[in-house]
Amino acid sequence: MSIVSLLLAAFCRPGDHVIASKEQYGGTTELLRTSAEAAGLDIEFLPLEAFASVGPRVRPGTRLIFLESPSNPLM
Repeated sequence: MSIVSLLLAAFCRPGDHVIASKEQYGGTTELLRTSAEAAGLDIEFLPLEAFASVGPRVRPGTRLIFLESPSNPLM
């Protein structure tokens, strides 16, 4: 969780757009939903299959595309 926080702090500022996977460690999702949104980031969650054609989702304010290998044992 500290490395995710570090990435957000190092690369993003309030108002920036972040694209993240819906399928990831639950703690990462919670961090992105609470802390990052509280910091003024626009978080967009996409299903993993959408990353094959993520280009149209990238906009001028996109600062980070965050993918994490799924770690939920039910996936």
